[in-house]
Amino acid sequence: MKPKLITAVLALLMTSGAANAFTTEQECEKVWGPEGAQAKQVPQSDITCVFLTHEFLVNLEGATKAKVIKAMKANGRLVNTHLHFITVYTGVVDFTFENDKVVIIHGWGMEGAGGNEFIWNNQEQEIFACSDLPGSDYDRCNRAK
Repeated sequence: MKPKLITAVLALLMTSGAANAFTTEQECEKVWGPEGAQAKQVPQSDITCVFLTHEFLVNLEGATKAKVIKAMKANGRLVNTHLHFITVYTGVVDFTFENDKVVIIHGWGMEGAGGNEFIWNNQEQEIFACSDLPGSDYDRCNRAK
C-alpha cells in the first residue's frame, strides 16, 4: 500500500470507530507495531498506537527529538520541517524542531469526533497554545461563536 492509501484507511478506521476495537495499546501493537501484521506489508515509521491527550502533548513541549520518538513509540516521518505521526486511535500530530527541541506541536482529529485540535507554538513572541481536548486548561481553539 502507498502512504496516502494508508492515511486514508486510518482516517476511515478512526471516523468509523473501528480503531476503538483495540482496547489497549498492546492489542494495537499486535497489528500496527514494528512486529505486527501491517508492519510486514509497508514501512510503518509514522504509525503509532499512542493515545494523544492534552497531558501527553503538554509533556512533549520543548522535548528533544529522541524523547518525542520514544514517547510516540515510532520514528515518525519527516514532512517538510515536521516530524509527522498518525495514531491509530486518535488522529495526527506534527512536531517541529529547532536546535533539537520541539518548538511547535500541532495535532488534530484527536480524542473523539472530528475537529479537536491542539496547538503549541513556542516560536511566537508570546507562547501561543490552544486546545479543544477534554480537560485542557488552554484556551479553546475552535470556540463556538
